[in-house]
Amino acid sequence: MNDRNKKIIEELEKNGTEGIKNMNLTPQEIDDLVDKIDNKIAVLNMEETLEVSKLLGYNLPIDYCTFYSKQLTTHIKPNLFKVNGKEKIIRYLYTMDKNSKTYIAKFINFDSQYSGQIVPFAELEFGDTLCFDKSTNNIVYYNHEEDSIIKLADSWDDFSKQLYSEE
Repeated sequence: MNDRNKKIIEELEKNGTEGIKNMNLTPQEIDDLVDKIDNKIAVLNMEETLEVSKLLGYNLPIDYCTFYSKQLTTHIKPNLFKVNGKEKIIRYLYTMDKNSKTYIAKFINFDSQYSGQIVPFAELEFGDTLCFDKSTNNIVYYNHEEDSIIKLADSWDDFSKQLYSEE
């Protein structure tokens, strides 16, 4: 890290954004600073994700962990996909933050024939969930009213290609 970058970070830590307003940052310096912040967030999120995996007794898939570690919010876009031709909406991802009411570990035990076999990770509209199948890491749709699952994809990366937004 060069001296200018150190000065920018020191000023940011000392006086917040007010301190760097008068530094006449170049676009490249702003990009570098944003990259550093993004990397720090990703590292912190990855640490949380690994901690949660230990707690769940299930190694969350790497492709999902990588995706989640880059998220700044639990609301994702695009957030639409189809199951048997019917459009479904992802309301939010369960969080890795143990202080949150949507903490993933709170949803691991539920009244179902699939309890212990699937790990819910996203809340859908009307109470259904997206889950990981613990034996295969497949992404499955869990219908809570029918207590049934439908395989959607072999991996998070494959599933994410199915997502779309309203135009």
